[in-house]
Amino acid sequence: MIDDIRQPMATYRLQFNPHFRLADAQTLVSYFSRLGVTHIYASPILRARQTSTHGYDVVDPTTINPSLGNMTDLVEMVAELRKFGLGLFLDIVPNHMAASIENPYWRDVLTYGPSSPFARWFDIDWRLPDPDMWGRVLVPVLGESRLRILERDQIRLAWSDGRFLLQYFDHNFPVDPATVPTICVFGWANLVQCLGAESSVLDKMRDILAPLKKLPKLVLRLRRQVGVDRERTEGWLAEFAQLIVQSPTIQRWAEQTADDFGRGPEGRRRLRKLLDSQPYRLVHWREAAQRINYRRFFDINDLISIRQEDPQVFDATHTVILRLVEDGLLDGVRIDHIDGLRDPLGYLKRLTEALANRSRSRHRLPIFVEKILAPEEKLPPNWPVTGTTGYEFLNQAEAVFVSPSGHAELEEQYRRALRRPIQFHEVAAWGKRRILRNELSPQVTRLADALLRLWEDIGSRSPAAVAPEDAVGADVGADRDGEPAFEAMPGDPSHASVFHATAVLPGRTNLTKRGLIEAVVEVIVALPVYRTYVDAASCTVSDADRAYLETALQGARCSGRAPSEAIDFLGEVLLLEQGAVVAERDRTQCVNFIQRFQQLTGPAAAKGIEDTALYAYVPLVSLNEVGGEPQPAFGDPVVGLHRANDERATLWPHTMLGVTTHDTKRTADVRARLDVLSELPDVWTDLAALWRRAHQGHGTRIGGKRAPDAADEYLFYQTVAGLWPAPGKLDDLPPDAVLADLCERIEAYMVKAAREAKTHTSWNQENRAYEDTLRAFVRSLLQSGGSRGSPFLSQVQELVARIARPGFWNSLSRTVVQYTAPGTPDLYQGDELWNFALVDPDNRRPIDYDRRRQLLDEVITGSEGSDEARREFLGNLIALPEDGRIKLHVIRSALAARRDHPLLFAAGRYLPLAADGPAREHVLAFARIADPSREPTENGVLAAQAAIVVVPRLTAKLASAPRGAPIGAAVWADTAIRLPETLRDRNWMCALTRESMAARDGKSLALAEVLRWFPAALLVSHV
Repeated sequence: MIDDIRQPMATYRLQFNPHFRLADAQTLVSYFSRLGVTHIYASPILRARQTSTHGYDVVDPTTINPSLGNMTDLVEMVAELRKFGLGLFLDIVPNHMAASIENPYWRDVLTYGPSSPFARWFDIDWRLPDPDMWGRVLVPVLGESRLRILERDQIRLAWSDGRFLLQYFDHNFPVDPATVPTICVFGWANLVQCLGAESSVLDKMRDILAPLKKLPKLVLRLRRQVGVDRERTEGWLAEFAQLIVQSPTIQRWAEQTADDFGRGPEGRRRLRKLLDSQPYRLVHWREAAQRINYRRFFDINDLISIRQEDPQVFDATHTVILRLVEDGLLDGVRIDHIDGLRDPLGYLKRLTEALANRSRSRHRLPIFVEKILAPEEKLPPNWPVTGTTGYEFLNQAEAVFVSPSGHAELEEQYRRALRRPIQFHEVAAWGKRRILRNELSPQVTRLADALLRLWEDIGSRSPAAVAPEDAVGADVGADRDGEPAFEAMPGDPSHASVFHATAVLPGRTNLTKRGLIEAVVEVIVALPVYRTYVDAASCTVSDADRAYLETALQGARCSGRAPSEAIDFLGEVLLLEQGAVVAERDRTQCVNFIQRFQQLTGPAAAKGIEDTALYAYVPLVSLNEVGGEPQPAFGDPVVGLHRANDERATLWPHTMLGVTTHDTKRTADVRARLDVLSELPDVWTDLAALWRRAHQGHGTRIGGKRAPDAADEYLFYQTVAGLWPAPGKLDDLPPDAVLADLCERIEAYMVKAAREAKTHTSWNQENRAYEDTLRAFVRSLLQSGGSRGSPFLSQVQELVARIARPGFWNSLSRTVVQYTAPGTPDLYQGDELWNFALVDPDNRRPIDYDRRRQLLDEVITGSEGSDEARREFLGNLIALPEDGRIKLHVIRSALAARRDHPLLFAAGRYLPLAADGPAREHVLAFARIADPSREPTENGVLAAQAAIVVVPRLTAKLASAPRGAPIGAAVWADTAIRLPETLRDRNWMCALTRESMAARDGKSLALAEVLRWFPAALLVSHV
């Protein structure tokens, strides 16, 4: 049985959290089975922080998250899955862990510094040039400078859970065991007074403290490179804790000693000295942008990267995962942020081997990777994976429902609204450059330092030499006077770069640190993909990666922002050219540098494009998705999707096909509705201009400029249009409670979006005045009190009444394509009904499964009736699509077809089909054809299978009325699908309607017949 479910046919993504646990999922297994999925695809279930709502902040990879349940709960859930023939996929997080004291491994590193056996787990640079930071890890958690924090007594020493801890609000930090005697000496007189000078407890205390006093202090450990016997030290600390907790008197003494230690001016000096003696340095959180010495997940300070390239780290962090495989509980994995790893291929090979060694199955377990592919990029063919998580399909499918000409008009009107000739590629470059010069600047600086060392070893053999006076002290993101450099948004009349003006020194022939910093920044900015992959074993660069790097190097040269000699040397290193690689040692150093460089390019793209540019450039936000291109070179999007599907059928037939994920900026249904605006560009741009004029009094002016600005206002209007409840009747505005909820959600989203855009406010530098104005703007237009007669709400209602149903048809078409194209469709939790949500946390709201169960019963009953009853049921779905049953019906029917014809959809060939007739541009069609050699036989005769998919597109003006469905002869007239010879003379049955039909003259399918009863078709044929 287990072998039968190894390869998924369709997955259902579940987001576990303290309010939706393993036991809750167990109660839904029968529903998932009736829906038709074959696997549950679970968010991380290993122990995360207690406050975690998503599970990606793992604190202990060796245990199940108690907030979700325990191992028994997991076993029982999987047993229930097995009962219905379902399997389990698990999302795992190999790249990072939470930098929290809840993480025992991180806590040990904070306790012992480089002496900790877990120091090797984390990607920490212990060798900072600052002598005060040498051998310490920087912890950026303070809200102000440490001096100010100490003056306000906001850091205190405490006795808690058997240890002395340093506390700062909700943060707790351990103390170096070598400093425990210092604390006890401070309170010794009080202990003697409490117990009496002759107390035997004092002798026991002295015996415990004696070896702790002999521990070398941190400075001595670093200077002499001596370690600490951690096992014995932990034993002494345990004895110390046991002695204290045995007596309430001593317990009170420990608590009072800790409380008094930092009291008063003298106490603050003691506390400062104690802090200086720790293997970590607490600093203002803003200092992370310049000084942090551990690699983070993107720019999140409390997520620290781990070193999976170390076999011991790999073994320790995969213990539970491999045990689940060995016990037959796990059927495959999804790898989060594969590009964050130093050596993705090496990791995947190690993981594949480990899974094979532990698995009971003779089949290789599927591995999906979260890999963001650029529009023309290919997944590395040598990766031993099943495929990606499907962002490339998401964007290819989205383009099919956007009118290229209408989109071009929307972009032009958007630029007029902003009053500047802004282009997305400029905003993307600006976003990456900004991130690299600020949040990611410590990694850039360390890469420049590494390049300088390489130049000293390699480049010094040439006549050019390093200029030592410029090789230090040049911090990225600061001008020569030390003030932060500012660069205006592209297209702004004030567009200028102070940093650029000071970074390029004409006529210099020597390499400088500042020049190398600029070279690193500009090459990463110009890199057209998220990252490249050097083969560490063979020390080679693939032809594809060489082309990407050469494009980036040329782009950096054309920018004029970095010295050409710095770019040239960086290029020699990245391409492993002969000039840089003159010895085996040089080659190893270059590969190490390249791997570090590659670990930076992904975060630069993710934070600079996904989390900056996609919020700052918003002409049509349905295209602003992960891995997407808001300003695409469309060509023919239908041809592009056909080409990509054919390639997937050949190379990655089981890759995941996603349209909504936990990371998408908007759900697929929101995007499907907003796509319709590209078909009605005049309607939308006229409304947006009208609203902008009418709402001038709802904003304010900050620094002489209007707030909110034109881009944020434009985004707000699209967000309202995307989320607004589809009206049943034109004049029925949503109830007050719905409006209030909508206002709250959009207000929170708009503040988040403004911070991500980083043009007026940001997460690191909140502009309270701008954010307050933005909140007030949203509330003034959406709050229901007294606004029933609001022209804005009425106009939104009229607009949504016009675009909602074409949006539904878009969504249904994309759903049919997703569930029939080559690959494994993934259904995000709750998406079986209409799901109008924004980026997290909005897309993590609770799911009403009771309603979904009820509607699934209705759909199954309606589908199984007589021909007349079924047609009446389908007519009701089309007449009232707002209730979501029509989407549920499509998903359930498509999944049933996949289940009934597994080889057809799992391994069938992909064949694009063309249309003829007046509405040919409004249809997408393709066929799936099974391989006869793999088909079962019936009475010795091959039962060759085939399926034809036909879906409408760009339907806003296709139907006779805006709310009409794209069905029947009045819509499709003489439009027909041409059939190749292999598909002629067959009888077909539609899996969505159960209607039978045949080709016209055996050569073509008339769309008036194919789409007579329903606005999409999935035709299946047996010979």
